Amino acid sequence: MPQSWPVKNPPQTPHVTSHGIQIKVRGKVVGSITNLKPGIPNRAFTQIYELNPLSSGHIIDQVPGNLTGFEVTCQRADIWNEPFELAFGGDMSIYEAIGNQNVPFELYEYLWFPNGYKRISVYRQTWIRSVSRTYDTGRDRVVLVDGSFVYVRKDRIA
Repeated sequence: MPQSWPVKNPPQTPHVTSHGIQIKVRGKVVGSITNLKPGIPNRAFTQIYELNPLSSGHIIDQVPGNLTGFEVTCQRADIWNEPFELAFGGDMSIYEAIGNQNVPFELYEYLWFPNGYKRISVYRQTWIRSVSRTYDTGRDRVVLVDGSFVYVRKDRIA
């Protein structure tokens, strides 16, 4: 997404993020992601062996299995006005947010590179898998929220 800084009413904190990874919900910036890790689908294979009294039992073929790894994870500093789970809508606890999700959503990934190249992808039929928080009494004491989402398909749209 294009840089939309300065954001109206940014969090009042001495910590600064200087990147363009933002969370937008219904067009409203609700946070900055400190890291994003799109999962890359992978596939397991089953080996087929040659078995007979005259062979050595070597692998003669590989049979592909189902694709797995349709997951994207992100981390956000919980310094914004709304906790991570409330940013996605509603006034509920994280347990209710995950347990009550009955409609998948689309998650968009916008990547702009310094050379002008851009890539826009959409994760289709996305579900919240988990949300967790890390409380750290050392360093900067920022509460970090990890979100994990599973999806059915990722399509490049630009």
